[in-house]
Amino acid sequence: MTYKTVWDVKRRTPGDTKRLEDHHQRKGSPKNCDPKRKHLNKVLLGQDKPLDQIMEERDKLGIKYHKKHDGKKYTTHVFAASPEYFAPAGEKEGTWNQARLDAWLEAMVPFLEEEFGDDLLKATLHLDEARPHIHLEEEPTYLKTTKRGTTRWGSHDKSKAHGGGFKGYHGFLDRYAEAVKHLGIERGRQTDGQFQSPSSKADYARKVMDEAKEEKNKILIDRILADQEANSNAAKIKNEAEISATLIIKEAEAKARNAQAYAKACHVGAEAVIDEVVEYRPRTAKKKEGLKAGKNYPKKEEDRKKLNELMKPAWAWIVKLAKKLKSSKQKIEEREEALEARELKIKQNEIMTRDKARNLGERERKISESEGIIDAQIAVRKRINGRGIQR
Repeated sequence: MTYKTVWDVKRRTPGDTKRLEDHHQRKGSPKNCDPKRKHLNKVLLGQDKPLDQIMEERDKLGIKYHKKHDGKKYTTHVFAASPEYFAPAGEKEGTWNQARLDAWLEAMVPFLEEEFGDDLLKATLHLDEARPHIHLEEEPTYLKTTKRGTTRWGSHDKSKAHGGGFKGYHGFLDRYAEAVKHLGIERGRQTDGQFQSPSSKADYARKVMDEAKEEKNKILIDRILADQEANSNAAKIKNEAEISATLIIKEAEAKARNAQAYAKACHVGAEAVIDEVVEYRPRTAKKKEGLKAGKNYPKKEEDRKKLNELMKPAWAWIVKLAKKLKSSKQKIEEREEALEARELKIKQNEIMTRDKARNLGERERKISESEGIIDAQIAVRKRINGRGIQR
């Protein structure tokens, strides 16, 4: 099953709408319209007010019209699709498939917003007739710039959505069809009599001849344009190739210069760190980690600026190197302090041992003297060996 888009457009005035509503009140609702379902209608876009009130507010914007304007300031559009789209199972009039209606509205609302913009007065979904459809009213305007400034003018022929005559209307139809293409709905034709098929055979024949001539001219123009495009594409490809080659060369040269500057910066920075010209500065609450002046930092401002400029390309690497060297120095200093502490402790133990030995010797001598031993050293050895003491 193929579904088609449906679009009807008519110029109106608030008076036209008022007369139409009065006619419906006197003669009854339009065919296939059920007054009991009128409460199902709802405003999708724009203001939920009567059109005459909306137009009174619009008049305050100061939109200008040409003196020969026919007085019909706004245009009414009716958007729909093939009845079979809303009722694929052949449901009776006044019923529809809700999922399909929701999908159609989801595609239509952003399309209408984009096409009509600020010109849109009101868009209403009608569910009180045979099949769902949208009534939309717009006041087509355009901006006109002169020496005095820019003003907004009203013109149906210069509408943002479908201005420009026949081509503008069909361009709008193409965009309308594209918006609902994913739903399986194809492009249809508008129902306004001004753009329907010719009424007489002569008009139809004339139209067919004109279309044939237009098609022939179009083929010739397409062929010329194709040749021009081929030549233009060849030149364009050549030009793009040359530009690409130039860019590649420039990029390679830039990379080489950057690499050379980086290598030089690494060399200068490494020497500055080793010679204690600069040293690592830890991160603080206000500054991130970096470098600070060492004990051999240049005293002249000119030399300082030159040094910083040379180190700039590899600044991050130099900071890491300075941090690593500072960490290594700290570890070495900590090891030296630990060794010195151990040496001091050993010396203290040696002194204590010597003092203890001296005290022991003195005690041994006194004991020997008290025991009447002649040779104190022999007595010590014999006592140690477990032998008797010679008196």
